[in-house]
Amino acid sequence: VLDLLRVSYPDRIQELIGSSGGSATVVLQADRLRMVELRVQHLLYQGRRLALVLIEDISEAFCSGAALEADEHATFIIDASARLLAANKPARALFPAATPGADATALLGPLAAPSPTARWLGGAAAPPRWWEPDLSGRRRLMLTIAHRRYQVLCSTVALPGEEQALFIVALAPAWSGASGAAVGTDISESLAGGLR
Repeated sequence: VLDLLRVSYPDRIQELIGSSGGSATVVLQADRLRMVELRVQHLLYQGRRLALVLIEDISEAFCSGAALEADEHATFIIDASARLLAANKPARALFPAATPGADATALLGPLAAPSPTARWLGGAAAPPRWWEPDLSGRRRLMLTIAHRRYQVLCSTVALPGEEQALFIVALAPAWSGASGAAVGTDISESLAGGLR
């Protein structure tokens, strides 16, 4: 197998084949560079021990994760149950409790806590799950966190075959004049570009 495949760490793969099996993430150099999850499982067939080698291309998932980590803006991925699925380094720096499985309502909900200045457009109180956009699938708003203004883009990502969706929340530092709202406003929706 190793003669046919040009993989990084061939010694590790040989070790998996020769031992009790297991898995490893390696680089496969074929027509293009690919990240693969290589799993080795041993089977008995007619009294002989065979090694079943499964190769799964994880290049897209690896690249998406790398891009998320490389982004300089805080980004959260939240499921329909308000559980945090992922948060990049800037998000974890801003919210140290931002770990996979954390309750996003407890983590991000206090940003919309009722106060004289935390109001939605039209004077309504901000909802606890403010990151869920309406039917347009997007929402832009301004938040103040630790005396610093952030422009927030909330987007919905549909899950194939499901009614539920994922929510992407991206926070970018904003200059002081980024919102037409008065100074001291904690939450204000932006109508720029027709997005809510």
